[in-house]
Amino acid sequence: MMLLPLFLCSNLIVNDYIDKQPYAFVLSDILKKDQEYLSNAHLANMSKTGHTIALDFGIGNKEYLERGLAAPTL
Repeated sequence: MMLLPLFLCSNLIVNDYIDKQPYAFVLSDILKKDQEYLSNAHLANMSKTGHTIALDFGIGNKEYLERGLAAPTL
């Protein structure tokens, strides 16, 4: 199994591949205090000195579930 490198950028959707087959996606975004639709949990945990970044991840191909890929991908 060959893991290809994954690069994250703000406001970008990134797909990751194993043996040239997509298995996962990662989304990142900078959250701002004046942004609409932030929950109380988001607001309570915003950085006081820097940026707060949201990171979302999903394995879209069911064949790759339960293989321990989440941590090495992120």
